[in-house]
Amino acid sequence: MKKSLFSLLVLPPLTGLALNRHWNSVCLISLVTAVTSVAVGVWSSVYWDLPTAAAISACAGAFFILASIVKRMRK
Repeated sequence: MKKSLFSLLVLPPLTGLALNRHWNSVCLISLVTAVTSVAVGVWSSVYWDLPTAAAISACAGAFFILASIVKRMRK
């Protein structure tokens, strides 16, 4: 439970900061990333019989990695 809470508190804002620096955009990206991570994590948990917290954390981490790749490609 603690890892899932940590990943939902830290990774979505880091994803938002990786993609944009404006406060409103970071908040919107963070919200969308968190909600999508939970939805995809719960779905994958049910579909593939995975631990729910681990699936949510993996989805949030995947979004952060993708955002970091996008950030590097923009430079």
